[in-house]
Amino acid sequence: MIQHKILLLTSNVGSLFENKGGCRKYWLSQITKEIILNCPSFVALHLQESGGKNYKLNAKEMPVLVDELQKRLASEGYVVSRCFLDIQCELIEEFTALSSLFFIHESAVKLVQQFNFKQRKFIPIVDSKYSQLILTSGLNRSGFVRKEKFSRDFWPSFRFGRKGFLHTRWKFDERIFDLINIHLFHDESNLNLLENPTLYSNNRKNAFNYVLQKFEKFNGGTIEGASNLFVFGDFNFRLDFASFVKKLTRQTNDRQILLCPPIVEQQTNSRSSTTSTSDLSTLDEEEISLLEQSTNSKNQFLSSSTDPSASSFRN
Repeated sequence: MIQHKILLLTSNVGSLFENKGGCRKYWLSQITKEIILNCPSFVALHLQESGGKNYKLNAKEMPVLVDELQKRLASEGYVVSRCFLDIQCELIEEFTALSSLFFIHESAVKLVQQFNFKQRKFIPIVDSKYSQLILTSGLNRSGFVRKEKFSRDFWPSFRFGRKGFLHTRWKFDERIFDLINIHLFHDESNLNLLENPTLYSNNRKNAFNYVLQKFEKFNGGTIEGASNLFVFGDFNFRLDFASFVKKLTRQTNDRQILLCPPIVEQQTNSRSSTTSTSDLSTLDEEEISLLEQSTNSKNQFLSSSTDPSASSFRN
């Protein structure tokens, strides 16, 4: 009996479009290597920030990247692929920059069906006339995905970004599973985070719960049978930094650290027994004057101390 494995991967690919050379080649090789190493029959790869920060310029490069990955995996037996790329950045109210890629090994093609949300039924992959598909437009009109961008109502004061989710449903060897690609809100300001550690985490929680509620509503109206839900993507998880530092230092003692004097224009050399002979200190004119006064006073004290007539204890 053949043992079939399913591999779920997620990757934020924003940085691939900042460094288009070695970084992209390395990413392709590592993804391919991981898939070959695990030998899955079905691969789901969820991507976030397709096109990077400058997505208006780089969005067109996503199909090129995906096509290269398709070619590499096809040579390893993954002859069928379904790739859904949300790169229509001109659709501001819909654009999420999420991409969901699926690769099916030739040994499992007859076992896989994809759900059509509009027709409310599973479509066998073998019945499709396309072995390799890259869909880059009209995702919301496609029956094979449910995609939504988080509404401005989640956080009216927050800069409207590309966060949202993309949902696909599959049947593999008579088992149904739902895959949701998700990208939650990041921390907009570290200063605001220090003042209110739960400010951003609560918003992420609300968005995540919204996705789960949407799925429960959808799943409650289905008649296909029991499903297994997998949510994976970029959750933008952050530590509560203030609480984290407090916990780390709970058994330590406070120590006061004096800051160095401000950097000024005039410089002078100084030496000490604990430093090298060429250490350079930076002092301002007022500090130099105080230093000279201190040195003169010390010299006067030393001179008077070596004079027997200046001693308080005389024979």
